[in-house]
Amino acid sequence: MPPPQNLVTRLADALSPLESLGNKPCRLSDLAARHRLVLAALSKNEAEEVAFIGADGARLADALDELAASEAAAALLVEPSDYVELFSAALAGRVIRRPAETGLRVRILGLLEARLTESDRVVLGGLVEGTWPPESNNDAWLSRRCGSTSGSICRNAASVLPPMTSRNCSEHAR
Repeated sequence: MPPPQNLVTRLADALSPLESLGNKPCRLSDLAARHRLVLAALSKNEAEEVAFIGADGARLADALDELAASEAAAALLVEPSDYVELFSAALAGRVIRRPAETGLRVRILGLLEARLTESDRVVLGGLVEGTWPPESNNDAWLSRRCGSTSGSICRNAASVLPPMTSRNCSEHAR
């Protein structure tokens, strides 16, 4: 076990790329490059950087490298205190798919992937009964607000009634 003084020194050295920024705004690309350096230093285990091992680690490294090399990120000045939220938002839009494995008999897919695949047989299900696929809320004759405001008009009866706006819906509910 390393002495505590050595640990504190190593942590200070690892965090120095971000600590040296202070509170002044800097380019997003520079923050991403420094973020990668800090992750590499904190996860160093002898000769390898554990944070970037495996498929997830490679994707994280690619995301940080892409952000560091981006012209748009180089043009954007960011407060260091806003970086965490901005980095999370930048990664939120990424779609990560597992590599296709041949011979699988069952695949669990998300909504988008399920819509984009072609299969001979599809089984739909949800973790909570009745939640997937979501029920359509579109009604050509009666808006949801109007139907809930009136209370006495059932959803099926809407097809025989004239279309109502939210203004005249409240008049009918009285």
